[in-house]
Amino acid sequence: MKQTGVSKNMAQMPRKLKREAQEHYQLEMQALGFNLVDCGSCGSTFLHRTRHEELECPFCDYRSEPSDFPDHFYTGFSESAEFQDND
Repeated sequence: MKQTGVSKNMAQMPRKLKREAQEHYQLEMQALGFNLVDCGSCGSTFLHRTRHEELECPFCDYRSEPSDFPDHFYTGFSESAEFQDND
């Protein structure tokens, strides 16, 4: 599979750029029909196909609509306050 978007040598990248790469990877996965989300009940992270109208957490069996399972990485997450002092 051809690598796109992000440099092969992430070890030399600043942490902020590494986090931004995660946003890019999330968008690539979504374009392929997959999404990485966090369970709205137990907080576990899991993959699902984006075409599902209802999701079920494989860790706690919580079942609900996709809006109750927020994206694990989302556009702008790298600007979150939790990362401001870590660069």
